Parts: sequence; structure tokens; C-alpha cells
Amino acid sequence: MVNLKKYNDVLKLFVIFLTFIFITSCSKQNYYVTKIEGKRIPITEKENQVPQIENFIKPYREHINKDLDSVLAYCPVTLDKSSGKWQTTIGNLLADVTLMRGNLIINAREKKNIDICLLNHGGIRSILPKGNVTSRTAFEIMPFENSMVVIAIIRRTSF
Repeated sequence: MVNLKKYNDVLKLFVIFLTFIFITSCSKQNYYVTKIEGKRIPITEKENQVPQIENFIKPYREHINKDLDSVLAYCPVTLDKSSGKWQTTIGNLLADVTLMRGNLIINAREKKNIDICLLNHGGIRSILPKGNVTSRTAFEIMPFENSMVVIAIIRRTSF
């Protein structure tokens, strides 16, 4: 018969060793930034532009400029928000446009009409110059993703 007592001690040490390796390998490793390198590549100054970047951006720039320079309407006079204290010509124009466009959606969804439109004076960021109105001009006037909130006021006759 073979004496297994000697092998049991070796097996116990092996299991302890494997357990220790397993525990240490599963621990969370922390990584630290030791060095940051950066390089500035100017793309706005014509004399310092890298030709590869310019060639890459050129088709996108041309496509966006074509869309932004398309004429939407004609403005007979310059409209700005400093022409009045509470009401301005550009504010009234934007409120009327918002009311008309909002009415199209609300009428289609709810079969109701919007009665008034109130706009924030600070949301108007530019003037509307005399002449052709382009998409670029529209983005300059209201450059942010604006939202329209419609509130229904219901009058109750009895409480």
C-alpha cells in the first residue's frame, strides 16, 4: 500500500497557493495617469492649416454652407429687440411664427387652437437684418434647441 500522507500535505499547500493567487488576481487594480501629452493643431488660421484636415473638412463645410445660405424669405426692414420696452417687432414676429407653427401641430393632434404665445425676451440672440433671410440668420437669432410648452386652462363653474 502507498503512503498518501506525504501527498496530502503537498496537496493542501497547493490548494492554499491557488486560493492566494485567486484572491490577489481578483482584487481591483488601480491605474494612475503618469503623463499627459498633447499637441495643438490649429485649423482656424488659414496660414497654419494642415492640408489633410482642410481636405477632410472641406466637403462637410461646403454642404453645410449650401444649406445655411439658402434663402428662406425677405425682410423689408431690420428687426431687433431693442426697439421697444415690452414689445418689439422681432419678438412679435417670432411669437406669431411660433403660434402658427404650434397651431398646426396642436390642431392636428388635439383638434384645438392655441390662443396666445409668450416668448422669453432673452431667447432672441441676434437681429434680423434687412434683405434676404437665410437659414444661417435663423440659427443666429434662435441658436438653441427651443421647446414649446402648451398649457390648457380650464374654467370650472362650480367647486
